[in-house]
Amino acid sequence: MTKLQFVETDPTAIEARIIGNYEAITGTKLYPGAPERLFMESVAMEHALLRQEQDHSARMNLVQYAEGPYLEGLGAFVDTHRLPPEAAGVTLRFAVDPDAGGIVIPAGTRATPDGTLLFATDADAAVPAGTTSMDVAATCTVTGTKGNGFTAGQIARLTDPISGVTGVSNTTTSMGGADAEDDEHLRERILLAPGRFSSAGPADAYRYWAMTAHRDILDVAVLSPAPCEIEVYPLMRGGLLPGAEVLTLVETILTDRKHRPMGDRVTVAAPVEQPYTISVVWYADDPVTQAQTEEAVAKAVDDFIAWQRAKLGRDVNPSELIYRIRAAGAKRVELTQPVFAVVSEQALAVPDGAPVIAFGGLEAA
Repeated sequence: MTKLQFVETDPTAIEARIIGNYEAITGTKLYPGAPERLFMESVAMEHALLRQEQDHSARMNLVQYAEGPYLEGLGAFVDTHRLPPEAAGVTLRFAVDPDAGGIVIPAGTRATPDGTLLFATDADAAVPAGTTSMDVAATCTVTGTKGNGFTAGQIARLTDPISGVTGVSNTTTSMGGADAEDDEHLRERILLAPGRFSSAGPADAYRYWAMTAHRDILDVAVLSPAPCEIEVYPLMRGGLLPGAEVLTLVETILTDRKHRPMGDRVTVAAPVEQPYTISVVWYADDPVTQAQTEEAVAKAVDDFIAWQRAKLGRDVNPSELIYRIRAAGAKRVELTQPVFAVVSEQALAVPDGAPVIAFGGLEAA
């Protein structure tokens, strides 16, 4: 959308117009330092401030520009509200003494990875006699992203001892924790919201509801390989593949009878990874800035990888990589890999191993 400006906000232009009008009406030339001119300059500044507030207020009525509570107000028109913060979830496996007899692991039993952050079980879990372990779903006791990313085995300290339980350890990576939905994610859902009002199951409706499942879902591919067959592939922020917990959240919200057209059979799966390799040789023409350029080239490659991972179905584009390396200061680039490759709608281009970046030497400018 073209950037809109509802009123003139430039203080210089406003000042020139006010002084020009005065001079035209009175026939008097106002030179710098004249009392009348100084007064009008102060009036012009006040007008500029008022116009900036007016322009900002007008822009807050458009979804493309609105922020914070203004954006939330626009979302209310299409029944789309900011998603609240969520706590991370994980599966805890409790080791049990088989000779302890039937015991119960009560809801709220806590485990910790570091003595500070806590994960509490969601419900009572009855352990049959003779069982050596029991898997129980647990949720972080605080909301936000701080509970994410604890890999299997890291949550291994039991905070609330239970007779017969000899240990605890997470079997899945904790994930699903998120801060309150940011403006950009909310804005995208508001723009998609009209599609969900259709009863025919348009792609935008499935994208809308999938993104509603979790505010870290960055992109969604919706395919229909056959009539009434719907495949949904969510992509997480940072180009990460969704875990089982997120896939379950998406599937739950998409199969709700109020969201899914009757007759549609919905399948939710993680995107397919399409690997590519990076092998590049770059040349410089200035020995003084060679070290800085080398650092900039490495960052350009990392940015290219992040760019490829930011959207599903984004073709592997070597021209983009060459452009970024040249923009980083390289004089010339010899790119062996990657070659151009088409990426399907439900696939994500990911690097196969670490990129190979070699300095080819100095060349005359």
